[in-house]
Formats: sequence, structure tokens, C-alpha cells
Amino acid sequence: MKQRLLLVLLALFTSIGLVKAQTIGNGVVKLTIPKGKTVTITFNSGGASGTGYTTNSENEATITGLNSTGSSLTISADESHKNNDSYTAVFYSGAYTSMTIGTGATSVELSGNYTWPLKTLNIASGNLTSLALGEAHANLESLTIGANKLLKVSAKTEKMKIYSIDTQSP
Repeated sequence: MKQRLLLVLLALFTSIGLVKAQTIGNGVVKLTIPKGKTVTITFNSGGASGTGYTTNSENEATITGLNSTGSSLTISADESHKNNDSYTAVFYSGAYTSMTIGTGATSVELSGNYTWPLKTLNIASGNLTSLALGEAHANLESLTIGANKLLKVSAKTEKMKIYSIDTQSP
């Protein structure tokens, strides 16, 4: 009964503007990983949720360690899958404010039209050729990208206190 009352009050206060609603958990992180590679992603807290995704099960990467409170997950593009050269993995954002993507991915895309809690994004050196930050770019206070193969890198915003981009060699 108390939970219902709290939900009704929250809805009422939100509708009249006393409480500002913030959607968390609807963002999507999509990575493309070459066959035989593994990528480790770490979070400061809050973890992530979701599963490997693809339109074709032969192109699905394996995700382990993925849960709502974990501080890391591992994504592997298994050699045993069919003749695909790369695999796609998708997971949903969590309440984390810091994410580090290790070496291995060739493409990283953050999407979802909502307020991302992400403040710090670190991407290791490697073979990254595509990076799309979407709505998450506006809230970043720190963006660090190692040496990769990016043709385009997101611009520094006024909010960013740290903006460190290594040489990109497309």
C-alpha cells in the first residue's frame, strides 16, 4: 500500500513539475568486434544489462559477466561461429558514470534519446574505426581516446574538463 501511495505521489509531483523525471537505463551501447577478439568493458558502478544482439544468430558475440550491479563485462567474438568476419554485441546502459572500453572493438555506438548518466568515457588504443556518441556526448566531462583508426572524433564541449585524443591513423 505504501509503495502505491509513493508511486502516485511521484507521478503527481512529476506531472506538476515539482520533481524532474530522468530516464536511466534506456541507452544502448553497440559494439562491433572482429572474429577471434575479446573486449573488456569496465564501469565505476551500476553495471549494465542486456544480451548479445544481432539480426542473425551466426553474427552474435558472446557476453559474459553482464548484470545490473557488476563492474565489468567481457564480450567475445567466438572463432567457432560461421564465416563472419565480425560480430555485434549490444547492451543497455546502467547507472554508471564512468565506462572504459578495452582494445578489440572496431566500432562503438552509444544511442538512445535520454539523459545519459555517463560522465567519463575512456577508449583504449586499437583498431577502432567508428565512434558515435549520440546524446551521451553532451554530458561527458572526460573523453580519452587512445591511438586508433578514427576518421572523425567528437569535438570537445564546454563541460569537458579532460579531452585527450591520441593520434588517429585511418
